[in-house]
Amino acid sequence: MLFCMSESRTKIKNIKEDLSSCKTLLHCKRDELRKLWIEGVEQKTIASLLDQM
Repeated sequence: MLFCMSESRTKIKNIKEDLSSCKTLLHCKRDELRKLWIEGVEQKTIASLLDQM
């Protein structure tokens, strides 16, 4: 019984660590997507200004 509880706690700890890693990666991806979106908006603005010239 004690071994089973210890094993369960270890599994839960590993799952929590994995979820934390996933959360960190998702934040990085979100920041990267935001940066790319801003660059896209800037490119559209530049293209629009060049068309007006």
